[in-house]
Amino acid sequence: MPLLISGGPQEMLAHLARELGVTLYRGTQFEAVDGLFTGRVASTVAGGKDRAAQDLVGAGHIDWPGSLAVGNSLGDVSSLSRAGRPVAFEPSPALRMLARHHSWPVCDRTSLHTYLRDQAALPPSPPAPARDLPPAHRAALAPSVGSASRRLTERLLAQVGGQGAITGECCSRVTESALMLTLLRRQKTLPGVQNRLRSYLSRSRTAADAFDAAVIDATLNGIAPTDRYRLIEQTFTGAAQHSSDRKKLALEAILAVVGPEPFHVDASSHAFEHHNEATWTRLRQIAIHHLHVPEPVAPELTTRLLRLTERGQSSGIIEGNVFAHLFALLSLQRTVPDHRVIHDGITALTKAVRDDGGMPFIAGEEIFSTATAGLALARAGADRQVLLAMGDYLAAQQADNGGWAYAQDVVQTDVDTTTHVLPFLHTLDPERYRAHIALARQSLTAHQGQDGGMPTYLPGQPSEPTMTANTLTALHPYHFTHAPLLKRATAYLLNTQKPD
Repeated sequence: MPLLISGGPQEMLAHLARELGVTLYRGTQFEAVDGLFTGRVASTVAGGKDRAAQDLVGAGHIDWPGSLAVGNSLGDVSSLSRAGRPVAFEPSPALRMLARHHSWPVCDRTSLHTYLRDQAALPPSPPAPARDLPPAHRAALAPSVGSASRRLTERLLAQVGGQGAITGECCSRVTESALMLTLLRRQKTLPGVQNRLRSYLSRSRTAADAFDAAVIDATLNGIAPTDRYRLIEQTFTGAAQHSSDRKKLALEAILAVVGPEPFHVDASSHAFEHHNEATWTRLRQIAIHHLHVPEPVAPELTTRLLRLTERGQSSGIIEGNVFAHLFALLSLQRTVPDHRVIHDGITALTKAVRDDGGMPFIAGEEIFSTATAGLALARAGADRQVLLAMGDYLAAQQADNGGWAYAQDVVQTDVDTTTHVLPFLHTLDPERYRAHIALARQSLTAHQGQDGGMPTYLPGQPSEPTMTANTLTALHPYHFTHAPLLKRATAYLLNTQKPD
């Protein structure tokens, strides 16, 4: 049976109790004369809330070891100490220290609901199908949900490294593996790595889709697709990504660079443009353009690509993006095949070869993975010291513009990662990370487009519904400050809803 006990006014508590369906409650009563409060206290919750709880149940027995108590101040210590499952809810500094000493879970208004449901072994809310399950099935499901949640929490905690980061390593992919093999063969280097890449591609052929199969056939057997333009159009049919000229160009360039014939793509000049693009998109477009131009290649084109590649790979894989880095090296191989930048780039890329012999699309996504996992772990009531290590790691990775990149040593920040880090820091400790949260809010505000939506990478880029929804969620705790932004963002989402 739930009890509602607070130092707040009895009248306010009565309203809340009715709304929650709680029949037993106790608050502070203030003296009133002729319907007006006099300012004097008539009665308080004296002697501790555990005593108030006993007064409410009268002769009834309270099973304290089997009870769950939630409190936010030192006035709640008596009941928290006796309850078998105490929870410190947005605690005062003094209670936070006590909770840390006793290893009591600490929750806020974002994480408390999920934590309580888990403690009660209830399924997550909704999901809609569960409401239609027979009561016996729901009862049978509850313990397994609680067990699954605990196992998943343990799995995530085991992945947190010494820095407080979760690496988020990506699996191998056909495209990058084929590009890497092509690069190594042309450089006549690392035969052992070449063998591993060939084996990976050969094994991947059976389950490959049409485009990947064409890439593998071109790379391993020198067989060009009979109609690559039709193949590219079919690749985008039913895909989540829209078939922009830029994306079509990227697919055509992949087939052209690994194929048996000299590099050639049919594309209009605007397809090579790269104004206001993410760093890796700009590098890739320059590299494809460099491959595309006929002989002789203007020296300034090579110099520009060489400068970008040298600067980018000074800290490893350029922006963590294996795909863009490979295209830059394959393009430079055309005009400066013996330049040390190619050797240094291969050395950096080789470190990303996976255990199965293939290459990933990106080397890792430490910041994004740590933010999403951290938010989940915070809501699951995981150990606070681990969460603080994760929060401190993320705070240290914040860029000067207030945003976050998806991985370490990546310059390009994005709205997606920023809108995951911000809620985690807010959930964990808004005071500890006050300055970082303020900068992140400024960054998001600067990204809003004229249509009210949010882009993924840079202000002025096309707005995207997912980024806009993420921003609404991230800024919700500060909605009074950001009311105009949130109103415009909501209007954007409503306007972009599809007919279905």
